[in-house]
Amino acid sequence: MNTFETNEFKRVLSRYEKSKREGHSCYLDSDDFIDISDYYLDLDKPLESLDAVNEGMRLHPSDELLMSVKAGVLIYLHHFDEAMELVEVLDPQKNYDVKYLQAQLKYAVEENVEEADAMFHEWLQDVEKEWEYGRGNSRNFTMEDDLDDDMDEPVSEDDAEREMRSAYIHVLMSYVELSSIDADKQIREWIESYLKSPTLACWIIILIWKMAGWYLLWHRTCKGNMRRH
Repeated sequence: MNTFETNEFKRVLSRYEKSKREGHSCYLDSDDFIDISDYYLDLDKPLESLDAVNEGMRLHPSDELLMSVKAGVLIYLHHFDEAMELVEVLDPQKNYDVKYLQAQLKYAVEENVEEADAMFHEWLQDVEKEWEYGRGNSRNFTMEDDLDDDMDEPVSEDDAEREMRSAYIHVLMSYVELSSIDADKQIREWIESYLKSPTLACWIIILIWKMAGWYLLWHRTCKGNMRRH
């Protein structure tokens, strides 16, 4: 089940939103703030997402996962300088999603396609390795983990496929959203790579391609409307 559909998350979100309405803060675990931030970002409400992660960092100032989530939201908002300050102090050996953030910044700020591509592929390999070993929880997995000890129960093939599909979509949308140059070449290459992965459903490719185009058109239209107002 989607995290956002669980009763536990709904209760946490209700507490958080009530505290915001009443003008006071409530104590939540760092993971709860991450989930709330992800929830708002999923609704395309990046400012609310940023508010949630900032509140989390106020209560958990040394939490590196919160820092990485904030960096991701700042990248989404194209606040690249602020994002870089956070990413520079994060260790990709402790949280491999930092590699994804580094790749996004490499592409968005430097427009260095080759290095960004290599970093995206490295991140994708880490995602695949995690699911291959049945971890299924990137927040608890680090590159320093001993994969032979305390193994979790293997995740289902469907779960692993969904996660890999999501990872590819994240990369594709990064190219669509962050590029100031023509991203068609990179998108095509990633789609070709996707098609070569035997465990992934190929029918989704056409949908990804169309969604990327629709999203880019919609997002540029929205930005244009915001500038006019």
